[in-house]
Amino acid sequence: AHATAKESARGLQAKFAEAKQQIERLAEQVRRAEEGRQDGVAERDDLVAEIRDLRGEVSARTRKLDEAAAQLTNLRHEHERREEATAAAHEVELAALRSSIRRMQAESEAGRRSSAFGHARCTAE
Repeated sequence: AHATAKESARGLQAKFAEAKQQIERLAEQVRRAEEGRQDGVAERDDLVAEIRDLRGEVSARTRKLDEAAAQLTNLRHEHERREEATAAAHEVELAALRSSIRRMQAESEAGRRSSAFGHARCTAE
């Protein structure tokens, strides 16, 4: 009975040692998992900070693009107004030129008539 108890104790010691090793392996896995989790949390925090920075940068660039688009719109409207003003000024100039041409044609025609009338009068006398 003593030998059986001794063998039983040895068996229990072996199982205890095996269980102890298994506990140590599991504790190491838990430790590595915890380190990995902490690394993962730190990496996640870094990524979140990077995303926040990128969103801020995108927001700033979007704001600048919106400002540039507004400036372009204003410039386009100003250009259109200038084109309209220039076209109106050209129309005024064209009307003045046409009027001047008609006046010159009328004067020329009157001069020809006067000259023809004077010539006819001279030949009649």
